[in-house]
Amino acid sequence: MNRFSDRQRAIINLISQQKQYIPGKSIASTLDFSLRTVQSEIVNINRILPLIESTNRGYLLHDDMRNILKPFKERTLNDSHSLLRKLIFNDRLSLDDLADFFYISTSTLEKRLRQIKPLLQKYDLKLKRSRNHVWIEGSEMAKRKLINMLIKEETDFSFEELQNLDDYFKGINTGRIKIIITESVLRHNYYIESNCVQNLLVNIVIALYRMRSDDYIEENIITTVEESTVEYKIAADICSTYATHWNINPTEEDISYIAMLLAGQIKPQLSGSETTESIYVDETFLQKIDDILFSTFNYYLLEINYKEFLHPFALHVDALIKRANAKQSVNNDILETIKRNTPFIYDFAVSIAQQIATTFHIEINDEEIGYISIHIGFLIENQTEQNNKLQTIIISSEYMKIKTNLIKKINDNFNDLIHIKKVINNVGALDISENYDLILTTKQFSSNRSNTVVVSPFYTLEDHLNINEMVHTLIRNKDRNKQRALLSSFFSEDLFFVIDEEIDKNKAIEFLGQKAISIGLTNPGFIESVKQREALSSTCFFNTFAIPHAIELDAKKTMFAVMVNKQTVHWDDNNIHLVLMITVQQKDRKEFVKIYNGIIKTLCDPNRTNDLISSNSLNDFVKKLTN
Repeated sequence: MNRFSDRQRAIINLISQQKQYIPGKSIASTLDFSLRTVQSEIVNINRILPLIESTNRGYLLHDDMRNILKPFKERTLNDSHSLLRKLIFNDRLSLDDLADFFYISTSTLEKRLRQIKPLLQKYDLKLKRSRNHVWIEGSEMAKRKLINMLIKEETDFSFEELQNLDDYFKGINTGRIKIIITESVLRHNYYIESNCVQNLLVNIVIALYRMRSDDYIEENIITTVEESTVEYKIAADICSTYATHWNINPTEEDISYIAMLLAGQIKPQLSGSETTESIYVDETFLQKIDDILFSTFNYYLLEINYKEFLHPFALHVDALIKRANAKQSVNNDILETIKRNTPFIYDFAVSIAQQIATTFHIEINDEEIGYISIHIGFLIENQTEQNNKLQTIIISSEYMKIKTNLIKKINDNFNDLIHIKKVINNVGALDISENYDLILTTKQFSSNRSNTVVVSPFYTLEDHLNINEMVHTLIRNKDRNKQRALLSSFFSEDLFFVIDEEIDKNKAIEFLGQKAISIGLTNPGFIESVKQREALSSTCFFNTFAIPHAIELDAKKTMFAVMVNKQTVHWDDNNIHLVLMITVQQKDRKEFVKIYNGIIKTLCDPNRTNDLISSNSLNDFVKKLTN
């Protein structure tokens, strides 16, 4: 696989991640190559090895080539990762041996060593050299955090088979360690939160493996954990049990470190009659969480009854605070799904997270915001689902309880999608001036309405399938029409810009923000508020486009400021070409849900986004957006 260039490897890596055909335009946009370059490189790749299937739908990796690529991906998934792994698990390595291991020249190795320096600096680590040898220098805690990052990025903590960790750490029995951890926690009448299991396992395996290698935490930088706490007792239990299998001598700092790993990741066992309501929560703390929820729901004009939700959510926040203070995190493998499918709920959770962070003086990462989204998402969705149902009229006689049976079947099968607004006995009673999303009738009648389904008196399987098909067609059309009407009214020639200059995200935010301020759309503090919101969680979606906005929704008018960049905008680790900054007027706070969800769902199609990037005028842009 060394025959492939870096550019070819990037293309192979991107296509190998796809389960469906990916268009050449999408590859070009994602990797910031020209379409001609992509097409040419794929031809060259297939000349070396026939990896990629090419069709008019796009490109896809041949199924029989995935196994061939597996060793290559494990060795060269990320050149910097492979090099870091080699360095972090060895004291000192000669440059010649390293170059031989990776089948590269010493000059190429020197280049890669320079490339990893910024990443090491993020973890307060340094690359040291002496007499043709190289090694990583820094605190043991920092090294463990680096190892955690490498594992997370290479595996995404998707350990369906625990063998994955066994391969990473030679000679370690991950299954045995998991049993030790679980039994130690249970002995103290606690259990591990399901969403914390993999993250906790990885961190404790790293700690025990490092101790096995005589790499102990000697620096006195950890806040001492009281020996009386359950976390410290469990940590000591884990270490002493593992010591019976392997000779380790953990320091007080090592035990405190594992205790901190457990913080916010374990919960007390409840007896059969107990519920989460019986777990004590300080009244002052509960009131603070109540205030945060009330102010956030009120700000967005959402009338939500959250009283039954308050206590369990407070318990979740309490655990979150413990994790934040201990610098621990959770793994959230549905984070991207939440951001993609329910963007407003995620943004709402960002607002709650920002208030929690300010109130309790902590930092909250994206994974934690994702779990807040899950908690509050059910409340918001249950509140709004009634308005999204299809307003339906049923036309049926009551002979042999036909009408009663039909209503029951509809409610049983489509209660989440259909609201029966009216029931009439005959077609003559149908008022043509009334608008219904769906008409269900057991009686044939002449109608040019495409939203009508004729069903038999017996409600057969065929009837059910016909209704189901019509319901989903109408819902898709209804959502599409709403989005078109909603989005098309929020654009202006004064706020549409096509530029041809490579810039970063701060410059993009400042450029669009200043344009919005200059036409009196918002106040001078708007740009800083947008940057503060961006610092909480990136508004870049699918590595394709960004929708920056302020924390406060207090603009003079709700509008989009659009930047189409023919070169690129460096947005964190992504190179994008489309930025839509949104300003929201206070009276439109409730509509913000629809606006935000609508624009993101519209842009989640990479083909649509690529079309928009080719726009040279606002008229062209809006036409492509709403078509």
